[in-house]
Amino acid sequence: AEAIAQQDPVAAHDAIEAVAKEYRGSSTADEAPKELRQLEASDAYKAVVVRQEGDARNRKWLDEAKAQLEAQKYNEAQQSLQRIVESGLEGPTLDEAKMLLEELQNDPAKMSAAREAQAQGEVERVMSMAKNYLSNGNKAKAIEKLEEVAKKYEGTDWAKKARAMVDGIKKGTIK
Repeated sequence: AEAIAQQDPVAAHDAIEAVAKEYRGSSTADEAPKELRQLEASDAYKAVVVRQEGDARNRKWLDEAKAQLEAQKYNEAQQSLQRIVESGLEGPTLDEAKMLLEELQNDPAKMSAAREAQAQGEVERVMSMAKNYLSNGNKAKAIEKLEEVAKKYEGTDWAKKARAMVDGIKKGTIK
């Protein structure tokens, strides 16, 4: 197991567990828990486990991104793919995520839909906040926040909705 641990700590872990089961009741099997604790405490084993956990997380995010792309939820897909890229874990999952992200970013229609979805979430949040400002008598702050978000998402339907709310506040039709 020690020789295997140098090359593949996870395989060594599996081998020690197998020996413990196969030779239950023997002195060799009795030593297995101690050997497992030592192996699990090693930097090599910890690094492999961290890598495997990162790979599993990235595969999960990639599966989510693919489902989001299929459902035409481009903003969410972009965020899932970006998390994989930012993880920096080299391998096929990262390569596939980079490819899908590039395809998405090079598709103007999909990026427009992603921007609309992003705008929707933020504008809806700001509109709710603006209503709170208004109910507390802070008309200027409500207008300020709405104008900021309208400027940020210029050219989207949601920017128009934010501006319409500003107009309603200024005209007194929204209080």
